[in-house]
Formats: sequence, C-alpha cells, structure tokens
Amino acid sequence: MLFFVYGLLAIFVLTMLYLWLICPNLSGRYQVPEDFKRIAHRGLFDQKKRPENSLAAFQYAVDQGFAIELDIQETKDGELVIFHDWDLMRMCHDSRKVCDVTYEELSKLSLLSSNQKIPTLDQALSVIDGKVGLLAEIKVDAPIDRLCNNIQRKLDLYTGKYVVESFDPRVLAWYKKNRSYVIRGQLASTFKNSKELKNPLLKWILKNLFGNVLARPDFIAFKRNDVKSLSLQVCKKIFACKTFAWTVRSKDEELADQSFFDAVIFDSYIPESNS
Repeated sequence: MLFFVYGLLAIFVLTMLYLWLICPNLSGRYQVPEDFKRIAHRGLFDQKKRPENSLAAFQYAVDQGFAIELDIQETKDGELVIFHDWDLMRMCHDSRKVCDVTYEELSKLSLLSSNQKIPTLDQALSVIDGKVGLLAEIKVDAPIDRLCNNIQRKLDLYTGKYVVESFDPRVLAWYKKNRSYVIRGQLASTFKNSKELKNPLLKWILKNLFGNVLARPDFIAFKRNDVKSLSLQVCKKIFACKTFAWTVRSKDEELADQSFFDAVIFDSYIPESNS
C-alpha cells in the first residue's frame, strides 16, 4: 500500500514538474488580431520576380494586406539582414555563411538571379511601415545579448505592430527580461528530420517545449504536421495558449488547421481573404 502511495505521489510530482516546465505566459494578454491570422511566410513570394525575404515580396504582401513573417540574422560586420538560411547557397549560389561575410559583400549578391538583393532590417521596416503586421523571427548565430539589443534598437523606433519569435528560448528569455511588453512566440516542431539540430538532448528539450520555463511565450508557432505533439496539445487545451501553424501551403491545409491553430503562416498560395 505504501509503495502504491509513493508511486502516485511520484506521478503527481512529475506531472506538476512537466506542466511547470512547458507552461506559457498565463496572463492571456495576447489575443491574435484579425490582421495577424494569415501571415505571409517570408513575404508574398514566387521565387522568380519576388524571391522570399525580398523587398518585392514584402511590398506585395503589403499590397494584398497580409501580415509578414521574416527572418533576421547578423552579418560578420554586425549588419542586420533579412535572410532565412544560414548559408547563401540555395538563394545566392554562394557557399559562404551569412555570419562570415560583410554586408558590403552580401550587397553584391542577387536573390535567385533576380534583380532583388538581400535587404537590411531597416529596408524591410521601411517597406512594411506599419501597414501590416510583422512577425519577426530571430535567428541565432551571434551572441544573444548583442543580437537582441541590436534588433530591438531598430524595433524600438518602429511604430508598426510587431511580435517576435525564435526557435531559441534564450531569445525569448531576453525579451521577457528586457522588453516584457513585446509579444513573444516559441517556434518549435518535433525536429524529426532536422539537419541542423543534431544534439539529441537539445532536440528532446525543444520538441517538448521545456524551454518555455525560460521563455514563458505568449504564443507557440508549431510545425503543422506535428500537431499531435503532447506538449503542444497541453499548451493549447489546458493553458489556452495561442498557436500558429507553419508552414501552410494550400487552402485545404488552411481549412484543416483552423480548428486548432489561431493563425497560419502560409506560402505557395494566396488565401481568399486576409481577415
């Protein structure tokens, strides 16, 4: 009998610990605005005239009235640029990494042989100019404090509506400590086929949202195919955390995701409505 009681007590303690680790921000302060429910992934791009994360893709999303998701990282000389991949091969046919080149070197490259260049954060903010919402993903290949400070100095001067997200909970922890009023979101998936994340312990921590203990995010952006994740389900159904689906690539996928996700990050099609 005593063994049974101890067993129940251990289960209770472990359950409470699990819930404490994955618990998001419980203030309920973030109610997803209508203009943030459909977010153009890396702008409204077609990879020909308007490559992803280009000023043309951002302008087209603005013209169509869609919020914009973009990726921020830092060059060798500290310039903040909008670019997704760590290296330049896929988009610029250059094997170097973004963090290993200066902005002057980057400025000589074209995106997919188009007339579009890799934009700076300043240029992107100038095009968006508060006309639509901004979902800024912070990619970490630089010291966290320096990177977040440099980005936030720009965003402090920006008058448009924006939220931030990152795969790295340390970024969100920085915002929790230094800019607690900024809405922050935890990016995640099960990382089943991840080529970048190879550390099994780190993968286990991130896929189970245990980084929430540091970040206490206002929303969770999760890979739509991994919707059955236990931690995601708990955050949504028990803690009522807002959820974003990435990446939605058809109207059918969008329709299927509406019952669980509060917003969709989309590409490869244009939704019928932006509201």
